[in-house]
Amino acid sequence: MTEQKKENPDFRGSLWERNYNGETYFSGILNGEDVVIWKNKKPKNDKSPHYLVWKSKPKEEKQETSESKQEKMQQIDNILNNQNQVSNEPPFNDDDIPF
Repeated sequence: MTEQKKENPDFRGSLWERNYNGETYFSGILNGEDVVIWKNKKPKNDKSPHYLVWKSKPKEEKQETSESKQEKMQQIDNILNNQNQVSNEPPFNDDDIPF
């Protein structure tokens, strides 16, 4: 069936419905290019498009993005762990209490 569609001169591609963080988008191939299509959340007027088409990033770039997210999460964890380290000193003493 796919071969029949490819032979049809009017056929442009295929889209799949996906979900990410509760939002629906489409991914697929249009005119031989990998694309993602998101709903336009900020239309400026009635003539604004309802959906926006973006060229999909290669998997290598996506992997770098996830690696950089992991690095950022590690940095946050390090900061939080340093703040939560137990100190031998109490957080306040009797002089700090005003009554």
